[in-house]
Amino acid sequence: MIQNYGEITGGTFNEHVTNYSSITGGTFNGTVGSTGTGSVIHGGTFLNSISGTGAIAGGDFSGANLSGFTGTAT
Repeated sequence: MIQNYGEITGGTFNEHVTNYSSITGGTFNGTVGSTGTGSVIHGGTFLNSISGTGAIAGGDFSGANLSGFTGTAT
């Protein structure tokens, strides 16, 4: 499991990522949890499930399941 408190700008992630801050790029084959009011997904390609209470401001979610996400989309 990866815990992000900074910024993910790229790379390929095959395991669970918990985002507490910012995602601006990358390919996420594993699940992603975006937790807290300061967590924002600005970009990236997401191919599994997304959950959490953060915000989504951009990215490719065409291969993702957003049913566990209760945050905001801007």
